[in-house]
Amino acid sequence: YTYMDPHCMPSGGDWGLQRTGAIYLDGTENITISNNLFQRMDGIVISLNRYNRNITIYKNEFVWIGSTTIASMGDTEGITFPDDYEVYPQTTMGWDGTNGNQPRF
Repeated sequence: YTYMDPHCMPSGGDWGLQRTGAIYLDGTENITISNNLFQRMDGIVISLNRYNRNITIYKNEFVWIGSTTIASMGDTEGITFPDDYEVYPQTTMGWDGTNGNQPRF
């Protein structure tokens, strides 16, 4: 099970999103994911985390996924969550998104 894996709280509320995926991208540029069949993944299929630029996802088929097809989650600044950097390195949240540490374009 993955419910204890590192996750983030996108709104500082009562839900979180795991930073996992069959395809996990973090700190990438100019990536194309195309012409694939994703079937019975039972989790997040494509996970875009923190800094990603010019990612193209097209002509893919997603069947019986069971969770999230594409998750896009950045980091902001202002509040560090949680305070244990050894377990959850570089995970922050807050009101300041000017650091550019979010998927864009």
